[in-house]
Amino acid sequence: MGNKGAVVARIVLGGCTRIVFVDCHLSAGVEKGNLERRDWDASQVVRRARFSPVYNGAGEVEEASDSIGSEDVAFWFGDLNYRLEGMPGEDVRRLLMLHTKNEYSDGGKSKRKIDAELAMHNSRYGHDFTEDDSSSHTSSSNHSTSSADTSTTLHASEALDPSSDPTSLQTTLASLLPHDQLHQQMRKRKAFHDGWREGPIDFLPTYKYDVGSVGMFDSSEKKRGPSWCDRILFRTRRDKQAYEDRVHKDESVKKRDDEMKAHGIDDPSVNEEDVLFDYDPENDGADDDYDDVHDLDSNTTAVGSEDKLHLEYYTSHQRVLSSDHKPLDAIFTLNYDAVDPDLKAKIHQEVARELDKAENERRPAVTVIVDHHDEGNSNSALSIDREGVDFGDVRFDSPRTRHITVANTGRVPATIGFTDRIVTSDQAAGAAPSWLDISFDRSCDRQQPSSEPHDVYTLEPGDAANVHLTLHVSDLGLVRNLNEGKAHLEDVLVLRIHNGRDYFLPVRARWLQSSFSRSVDELVRVPEGGVRQHPTGDNASGVKWSAPREIFRLTEAAEELTERAVAEWGMRCADDEKPPWEHHTGWPFIHSPTDADSEKQKNKLKHLVREALDTDTPIVECFPAGTSPVLRLEAVAETLLSFLASLSDGIITAALWADLLETSAPASKKKSLSIEEERLEILDTLTSSPAHSTSFTFVTSMLVKIIAEIVAAVSSSNNQPRVQLRGQLEDSYASLFSNAVIRAPPPAVGTKERKGRRERVIRVFLFAN
Repeated sequence: MGNKGAVVARIVLGGCTRIVFVDCHLSAGVEKGNLERRDWDASQVVRRARFSPVYNGAGEVEEASDSIGSEDVAFWFGDLNYRLEGMPGEDVRRLLMLHTKNEYSDGGKSKRKIDAELAMHNSRYGHDFTEDDSSSHTSSSNHSTSSADTSTTLHASEALDPSSDPTSLQTTLASLLPHDQLHQQMRKRKAFHDGWREGPIDFLPTYKYDVGSVGMFDSSEKKRGPSWCDRILFRTRRDKQAYEDRVHKDESVKKRDDEMKAHGIDDPSVNEEDVLFDYDPENDGADDDYDDVHDLDSNTTAVGSEDKLHLEYYTSHQRVLSSDHKPLDAIFTLNYDAVDPDLKAKIHQEVARELDKAENERRPAVTVIVDHHDEGNSNSALSIDREGVDFGDVRFDSPRTRHITVANTGRVPATIGFTDRIVTSDQAAGAAPSWLDISFDRSCDRQQPSSEPHDVYTLEPGDAANVHLTLHVSDLGLVRNLNEGKAHLEDVLVLRIHNGRDYFLPVRARWLQSSFSRSVDELVRVPEGGVRQHPTGDNASGVKWSAPREIFRLTEAAEELTERAVAEWGMRCADDEKPPWEHHTGWPFIHSPTDADSEKQKNKLKHLVREALDTDTPIVECFPAGTSPVLRLEAVAETLLSFLASLSDGIITAALWADLLETSAPASKKKSLSIEEERLEILDTLTSSPAHSTSFTFVTSMLVKIIAEIVAAVSSSNNQPRVQLRGQLEDSYASLFSNAVIRAPPPAVGTKERKGRRERVIRVFLFAN
């Protein structure tokens, strides 16, 4: 845009009156295309200008447009660059300099330049403009008047008014203004026509002068014609409304004329007796006001207050010599109403209170009762604060449930339901966060309100509904963010009472750090005491284990409990009872579903195992007395498998897996490798990451021992051949642990070899020596 453009600002006076200021520099040039570009520039300023919201004393956004046009008073000023057209610029320069040399010259450099310019014109065109030419014109005019009526004598006090004097500057300016492009475009409704006004122009054009001169228009080679390029326009809300009313009236008249033509009223053949009315140009429309000028003093703002705007003066300053433009200034007096913020806030509160009282008497009302639980919560802040639903301490994969009661205490039926809550950009939309489930003790209404996407429930007066809120953190991504402090178990539910008020129900819980969803590198730096005691994995004491202690403790407990479980089964089993590994070859890491009570007990045992991991307490001692070894083993084994799957980097990371793929022998060469050589090849690749290599050894060694225990138990019975069972266990374990241990991209469709290679990495360590 170069040096062209606009700056727009808005201020609010006294909380009532909005004032807009537009300062611009529009496109220059005298061609028709330049004129159209100026009009376009002005329209773009209006279209593209946007303001920030206006807030009232209560901090609320007021209902007002954010663009130009909704203000109460506006001022538009700057170099609009509109020119004089239809007149030779040379004639305009010469004519105006006849005035400037007498009215603005002080006998200095500017006067000499003007005299020289006029003398040059005289010699070129043969017309003598003397220094007293202007006064002689006036004298001749006066003499003619005296000759016409010798009995009339004009005294000094009876001199002609400048507006009536044909030789005055005002008369000259009045003859030039009809050629002003801005006034022409306003009349044609092409620019600044929607209510914009300007004070009377009784000063010389503001452009273009010789820099440093007084009254000397452009004497350069271009000799640009003088123009009023610099303008100060203003508009009130009343001005804009008057323009819009006039446009509406014109449209109505045109529509009426078109209807009359459609009925043939303007057809000369129509009988005069069929005309329903006559038009008298002397009387009809005499009261219509088509004049653009109206009283500027009064203006009604958007909020209904009365302002008064008065233009004191509007002029240019010829003796500012630093530019080729002569600056303008205008002084306006604005009387406006101001709002007392304190009194407004007080009245607003009183009115709102009365309206709320009247409205609440006709709206449904409910009472929400929260069932609080204080289960030895160590967080005193959560225990003291009774607002909302507090779930207390929450652990990974351990659901917690709270209850609320919603009772209809009003006189009309109440339709209730949880609606979409207010969320930030990083939260998922919906009635509840992903870690919270909401359920009612009854069926929802069959006919749902069209405006509510969620289930609703209707309570009759005196009825009550119980709502169950279940918090369950099982998503590994959420667990990792909670461990790192990037997420929190806090939110606000919105209980909507249709045609009533909304209830905002805060829910919160305190997250207890978990060893799940961490990386191997994090876990090897956790000191004794576990992640619960050292949530950040602080290694101030320089602790770094060869492998995560959680993996070591789980694999060790699994080996010990497998020995006990197999031994117990051998001692107490009946001849017709199947061992657990016959129900599923993935046992003890996967078991066949049993009754609901056993599954519920199993989940409690797994919770105890996870708690022992996080608090660094012995796993085999965390179970209640009387728990069977089989249930203990299954709880530990399933926890181990889910723990390995939750590791963010895996035991065999994506980088290590890529190295294995790159360094492992092709299939044709593998056939010639022994089992031991394959093992060495894998272990050699894993040695680049000692913690991962040691963890891999713990897991595979545990699997070998579990297989050996199960196969040994079968050897004393004739239920199943040992070789067949061992192969089934190896296949099942390799499939389970390849997915839990190895972080590799999923195989492409139709590529079975890669999946087989993942399982081969595990199975090669399970073969009997």
